[in-house]
Amino acid sequence: MIGKIEVGNRKLDTLEFINYCQALKMSPCKTLQLIGNSK
Repeated sequence: MIGKIEVGNRKLDTLEFINYCQALKMSPCKTLQLIGNSK
């Protein structure tokens, strides 16, 4: 599943995104800010 997410073949819903960030010891809020600022 992680490989599919990383290459864009699978989307995450909101709860999956939060769990994914927490598993990586990342803040979901800060991660969204980084994504928003990268465009």
